[in-house]
Amino acid sequence: MMISGRVGRFGRFRLWCDEPHPHVVDCKWRGPDGSGLDSTGDKNKSPELRNIVLEVMNPRGARSLYALLGLHYQSSGGSLKINVISDSSTCAIYKGSLIDGFEVAHVGLPVEYAKASIAGLKQGLAKDVNANQGQIDICCAAYGDVSSSEQFFERVGFALAHLLRLSYQDLTEDMVNSFFTN
Repeated sequence: MMISGRVGRFGRFRLWCDEPHPHVVDCKWRGPDGSGLDSTGDKNKSPELRNIVLEVMNPRGARSLYALLGLHYQSSGGSLKINVISDSSTCAIYKGSLIDGFEVAHVGLPVEYAKASIAGLKQGLAKDVNANQGQIDICCAAYGDVSSSEQFFERVGFALAHLLRLSYQDLTEDMVNSFFTN
């Protein structure tokens, strides 16, 4: 499933849920058996296993905020584990990003954005005891040299912590928008 829409008046988002992300190379998706997903026909609609990517561009005056973060969530007993399996720095460029018209988006997740993303995920999961069990892998990411910030990656992580637990029917433009409007 893929939805896209507005964030505020001029911002945009794209959300991919349980299907391979078509633009970002090296996104490490997993199916129910742990194997890689190659096509949208391999979707798994179980809340215990979720692959989700959120890309957000939100203009703020003369500058825009940008982040793309992809997660693989596997529900299980025990404590919560968050792993970063996206490369921290690559030379790859994400063509077709929401900032493509004015800035280059790079594939990868620098350390400072990884820490911020994890902080946002933990904050978003803190109130839900059931979600504090299992494993979250940050499997893909993209950032802009100027448009990205630690605070924005934290906010995207926070939003994903909430979105990954929702059913398909509850994943709406209004729901995504609620995390990015002030």
